[in-house]
Amino acid sequence: MTTPPSAPDGPPHNALRSRADLTRARSALGLVTGLVVAILIVLGSLYAAGAFTPASTKDAVDITGIRISFLGASCWNETNISGRSLNAGQEFNVSVALAYAPGPAEPSACEIGSAVAVTGGLLVAANTPLLVENGSSQNLRLTLAAPPGSYTGVLSILLTDSWPIALSFSVGDPVPTNTTGSGATSSCGANTTTLAGAIAAGDWGYTLTVETSLVRMGGVLFDVATPQGTNVAQASGFYVVNAAGDVAACEAGLAGLMSSPFGTYPSIVGSTYSTRLSSNDTIFIDMGPANPAGQGYSFSARGQLPEYTGITALLSLP
Repeated sequence: MTTPPSAPDGPPHNALRSRADLTRARSALGLVTGLVVAILIVLGSLYAAGAFTPASTKDAVDITGIRISFLGASCWNETNISGRSLNAGQEFNVSVALAYAPGPAEPSACEIGSAVAVTGGLLVAANTPLLVENGSSQNLRLTLAAPPGSYTGVLSILLTDSWPIALSFSVGDPVPTNTTGSGATSSCGANTTTLAGAIAAGDWGYTLTVETSLVRMGGVLFDVATPQGTNVAQASGFYVVNAAGDVAACEAGLAGLMSSPFGTYPSIVGSTYSTRLSSNDTIFIDMGPANPAGQGYSFSARGQLPEYTGITALLSLP
């Protein structure tokens, strides 16, 4: 009997080749993976260094100075601070200390209401409104962005500043009356003289004494409002009477409503927008022929920009 040939020891030759190929493939894969990781590390370093920053943000910006100006009450003088060099569109922060020292005829606080970049950049954020009281200092903080392209020059910031009307003006308790007028009708014009002649006989109204005033006539608006907060609909108005008894300013109401921005200055006194209301003045509110008692009406004064802002506390009219 013929003995069959015995099987060779170990795996076949083609199996050895496949295992060797697998080993070489794994080595190649490891090498490729290492190269990819190294390339990614290099690319990350270049990106962090700005090598792949878009062209629009690589443009050089040289801000030679930052000019801060004020519009309104002008509680502060123009301020200039140093500039800086940065990339286009890059944000940066600026802080300016504002100390307030009012003059003898100025209120005890001034408020920064808003801020805007006029030239050479964009305003991103500001800690406004910012109230600065007499003898104190507050830091105005601005976040700015450089222009989106190449720029060399000054960055200009404009701030609006104003005095709170509640710190600038106050009146005494209102006194109701219907015996002030002697005229046929109420009137307000350049030829208005005395209050009696300007108010219709029998009209009801309120007299208020000016207790304190650091406000100009053109910087205040008077309101008479209902309990719901709407202006009372009356075809009458407001009168400022000086110590001599002459009408220094008057307003017949705004579109038939009890709201007065004071636009009429009778020639007998020669007042203007810039004339200051005096603590020697009185205010008369002409409410018309109907008795307003018990209606829950209230009086307030509103500051008019650019110099004054805000509103006084509501004063009940009995």
